[in-house]
Amino acid sequence: MARLAAITKIFLSSNRNDLAGKCIALASRMYDDGGNEVRNAVVNVYLYTISLYIELKRLRTRELLTPNLLSLYQKQTCECSD
Repeated sequence: MARLAAITKIFLSSNRNDLAGKCIALASRMYDDGGNEVRNAVVNVYLYTISLYIELKRLRTRELLTPNLLSLYQKQTCECSD
């Protein structure tokens, strides 16, 4: 999961949003189809890693993330601000 996040960040930093979108869609599919361990890895490793990058670069989350990852992202950021 860390490698997929690193690849996604590389694509985002080089403005290859089309390829970053494919990586994000893959992570989303893995979350939807995976068991608890895979879901936890997507949220705790992948989403956490790319969300730090997204916030640092001030990218538009609604345009980048799939609806289910956007929901998880929003939940994650709301829990951190409490």
